[in-house]
Amino acid sequence: MQLPRYRLNSPLTHLPTTGACPATGSAIAGNDVTITTLEVTDMQPHYLPTTLLAAAAVAVTLSLPLAAHAEASRAAVLASTCFACHGTDGKSPGAIPSIYGYPAEIMSSHLKAFRAGSRAATVMDRHATGYTDEEIELIASYLEQLGK
Repeated sequence: MQLPRYRLNSPLTHLPTTGACPATGSAIAGNDVTITTLEVTDMQPHYLPTTLLAAAAVAVTLSLPLAAHAEASRAAVLASTCFACHGTDGKSPGAIPSIYGYPAEIMSSHLKAFRAGSRAATVMDRHATGYTDEEIELIASYLEQLGK
């Protein structure tokens, strides 16, 4: 059976043109050194697709924590607007209620009630109007996890 030959033909332009070769240590003088071809001849035909599939799986797996981190960052940014009145991390030093570690289910229902106008408020009804249901859930979950 004839094994396939895969070639990558691109000059490696970042190699030094004078001095010593980083791979072999031999002297390089001038621009007469060019490495252009990588040959893969020892792979069975079915190995290359499997290798590419494995590389794609690793890339997807590595991106998952980044997506989770992005959501956590979004929740933190949304919740940070609460801290101007409710204190650092939601720990209020004064008359405004503390929201640090507040149960997410209760916080979510309070914010939705403020937004709907069914809960009495001074300014919270105006703040809550600007948030979608998804954003309210993110804020509520974030505030709850601060206390854990």
